[in-house]
Amino acid sequence: MIMDSSSDYLIKAGISPEVIALVPEPIARENVLLPFSATKDGIKILFAELPDLDLGVKLKYILRRDIHPAVASRAAILAAIDHYYGRTGDPNSPEATR
Repeated sequence: MIMDSSSDYLIKAGISPEVIALVPEPIARENVLLPFSATKDGIKILFAELPDLDLGVKLKYILRRDIHPAVASRAAILAAIDHYYGRTGDPNSPEATR
């Protein structure tokens, strides 16, 4: 599945904080991925490129859910990561208040 790749779409999608919280920010940034939606058993994650088997297994183990990959542009995912997690080094980001 290929998602609309505009960064505005990913930001305006209104991904819930509960879904964003399922994937720690360092994992999202390191792998250029963004959690998009979730059920009790699975999570749809947007990737700039489809993940290799090792990353898929790693994410399934860490998140304890089946991974449902979708593709969006790298620029859109990076912009959405900054929006949802806060910019790196931003004192107002959610990570800075933990």
